[in-house]
Amino acid sequence: MFWREFNQKNWQLVRKVTNFSSKTLGLPFAVALRNPTVVNADYTSSHSKPVNEWMKTSLEDKLAGHLFDYKKSRGNFVCDYEGNEILDLAMQGGNLAFGYNPNSFLHLRVRKLYNRLTSSIKIPTKMDSDDYMFYIKTNILPYAPKGMGEVHFTKGKGKLAVESSIKAAILSYRESRGGFEDIDWEKFAASDFSDSVDLLQDRISVLSFESARAPGSNSFAKHDWPVIQTPDLTYPYQKNKKDNIQEENRRLKEVRETIAARESSSPVGAIIVEPITFLGNCMATPTFYRKLRDIAKEHNIPFIVDETRTGFGKTAKFWGLEHWHLDDMPEFVAFGGSSAASGFFTTRDHIPYGPHKLPTIGDESLSNVIEFSETAEYIKKKSLVDKVEDVSGFIKVELDRINKKKGIYTNLRGNGTFLGLDFEDYYRARHFQKYLLRNGVLVSLVGQQTLGIRPSLLLRPDQASHLRDAFIDYYPRFHTDVWLD
Repeated sequence: MFWREFNQKNWQLVRKVTNFSSKTLGLPFAVALRNPTVVNADYTSSHSKPVNEWMKTSLEDKLAGHLFDYKKSRGNFVCDYEGNEILDLAMQGGNLAFGYNPNSFLHLRVRKLYNRLTSSIKIPTKMDSDDYMFYIKTNILPYAPKGMGEVHFTKGKGKLAVESSIKAAILSYRESRGGFEDIDWEKFAASDFSDSVDLLQDRISVLSFESARAPGSNSFAKHDWPVIQTPDLTYPYQKNKKDNIQEENRRLKEVRETIAARESSSPVGAIIVEPITFLGNCMATPTFYRKLRDIAKEHNIPFIVDETRTGFGKTAKFWGLEHWHLDDMPEFVAFGGSSAASGFFTTRDHIPYGPHKLPTIGDESLSNVIEFSETAEYIKKKSLVDKVEDVSGFIKVELDRINKKKGIYTNLRGNGTFLGLDFEDYYRARHFQKYLLRNGVLVSLVGQQTLGIRPSLLLRPDQASHLRDAFIDYYPRFHTDVWLD
């Protein structure tokens, strides 16, 4: 403990000295912010009032329980108004690819290309056709999932990207079976899935998956759409291989039975799945997803992969679905979140065309589209996907080593740095989350008893070691003072 405090004081001096040079050299993150600094873990009453006000509007702050100063935050560290500099392994739901205020993007807005394109044009489809197609071909499609040569942008929200991809899938399904004339196009185009699905989608349903660790989390469960539980696997996987295989087979059987049962009333017109569920951090093996893809193809049902949370390198692959090694790629891949822009990739065979083109397509801001390509280019240039894999290995090995001695958590799982771990119940999960926060590390509660790790792509092993050190110092019987109601 003495050595840690000594290092913190020394690094405070280093931070002041290097802060100017960090900005001058244009580094992607401030060299100064290397270690968390907790100067006041016991928040004052003057702090609680603005916190309570802000918690009404900010979900991430509500989960953390206090107020952040995002202007002072830098790289992998978020600052609060008490002077604490906290290692942020949540990154606002994993939406910040390079952390807070990265110089690489602060400098983007003064580049000639950015100013030339955005000075008079705000929507990419309003560009000259040749310029737009050239930009998409050279700056966007090289980062598309394999085999996908079409991209459609939406309005910067992952939710809208998912909804638009579902609508496009339903159009594709209806085209393959006939029945375009039966759809109320005006209502279909305007639907945000909050109205009667039977009326808007001509009784077509969408099969989706729900987290086993966060039941009721599926955003489409309010409709009469079938929801299958994501296989609830037990880790380490190999020790529980037989039970895990049975669990996956049971869920695949449910999928087949659901498709058959709905064929005559509300046929399944699309299947959508996340590589790793954001809530609950549940995932299956590549074998499960390959078999699921085969089922969709067998029934001629469009297959959608929701990469709005897992895309852009977080899983140690540029796209999470790359872990599956599919023989046939999905018809649609939705993206958003840390990619800046949102939308979906597809193939030429599934373009929403002519009078049936969705009004939400093509309305993304040009600045977001440029940031999409700049983010992807920076990830490739700096080999960040490989670095994520290195950091992931460090975290998994170190936490597993500590947990074998202390038994703090169960079921550490995930790909890359998109990780989750379970606790005995909600209170113990919240207890440990607050313990970490008091020690300068922020993680998210992503399920009833699950903590999630969603750091930026710039997290380094030396920074991740602070998470390990907090685990080393943790003894449940000595920390009852931070239990939550």
